[in-house]
Amino acid sequence: MNQEQDDQIYPVINVEEKIGKTVGRRKLTSPLILQEIGRQIFKRSGFRMCDPGVYCFNSHEEADEWMMKMTIKRAQKADQS
Repeated sequence: MNQEQDDQIYPVINVEEKIGKTVGRRKLTSPLILQEIGRQIFKRSGFRMCDPGVYCFNSHEEADEWMMKMTIKRAQKADQS
């Protein structure tokens, strides 16, 4: 193996090097907080794809077609309000 290929496989890391100055601090937001905010926004919008319940279909295509009809129905209902 030549030196150039060896450098690409094993990168050189200097562990004694001091890290430079920190310019700013980033406050990390918990994913749970973001999920809760999204849930609140979704709940306030009043958007639902279909009525709650159990629906049985013979195929995925039939389920997709039904879901599309329900989505259009809900969107038209929301436009009328």
